[in-house]
Amino acid sequence: MLILFGGIVHGYLPSLGHSTSSFSYTLALILTWFVAIPALATFLIGYSLTAVLTERKENQARMRAYDEKRSASL
Repeated sequence: MLILFGGIVHGYLPSLGHSTSSFSYTLALILTWFVAIPALATFLIGYSLTAVLTERKENQARMRAYDEKRSASL
């Protein structure tokens, strides 16, 4: 996405100039690799961890209720 953003910025903002260097594309690529990908990975890891811990808590509560019900019937 940032690569596309770099292309859009390079193509539509004349204040950046029209040099033959590929600095804007390099900058977009660097931002993609060092900012966007780690941010996405951090978000996905956090989301997964939250989902797993929530499900574990629900399972523990369900097991507690099951054990209480089972011990009451014995």
